[in-house]
Amino acid sequence: MTILLIKIIAIITMTVDHIGLFLFPTMPSLRLIGRFSFPFFAWLIASGEQHTKNVKKYAMRLLLFGLISQIPYALLFADFPHAIFSKLNIMFTLLLGLISIQLYKAVAKKSKYLAFLFVVLVAVFGEVNNVSYGAAGVLSIALFYIYFNNKLMMWLTQTMIFVAYYWVPIAYGIIMFSSLYADQLLGLVQPFAVLSILVINSYNGKQGKPIKLFFYLFYPLHLLVIYLIKVSVLNLWLF
Repeated sequence: MTILLIKIIAIITMTVDHIGLFLFPTMPSLRLIGRFSFPFFAWLIASGEQHTKNVKKYAMRLLLFGLISQIPYALLFADFPHAIFSKLNIMFTLLLGLISIQLYKAVAKKSKYLAFLFVVLVAVFGEVNNVSYGAAGVLSIALFYIYFNNKLMMWLTQTMIFVAYYWVPIAYGIIMFSSLYADQLLGLVQPFAVLSILVINSYNGKQGKPIKLFFYLFYPLHLLVIYLIKVSVLNLWLF
């Protein structure tokens, strides 16, 4: 399994998720497939950080395409244009994950505990600023890097992150309010996304064909296409 194939699987599962969310909301199976997308993206950042020749340029690409993607993202996920930055797209999550890795590397030489504290602070920053997947997303990226060559710890830490982030609040809500909301059902499934590691562990160390720009462009373009289809279908239904 090359980096190229993992990227393709990541964007396919992500696209299926968004199609299910915005075009076929009565088909939960599409959303279930989409749960597996994020761990691929998180691992790809951890891998990319190790292979990139220029981390600053890597970070700038993520920031640039994060800004480009925010308009189509806000059209679908937020109140555009009034609250365009109320919820930030996944490019910002990936950027914060990359930043957390850099901080960990810089500080871990002196203290791994202090280094991990910096990672947590970046994750909290992501949560406060409402990036996609929140603190769990940022922590997932950092821990994929920290335990990149330790399969057991990779499984354990990724499972712990998503169980704590999704199941604990849901359990609290059920205990306190004796109810389970529809949007929490996907949260119950999210921790099983770590099964994506089965695919990740088949990585053979090869990059595959370098078509980097395509993957950056695909994200905002697929959001825009889904939005246009959604609007077109809505207009046909109304008229």
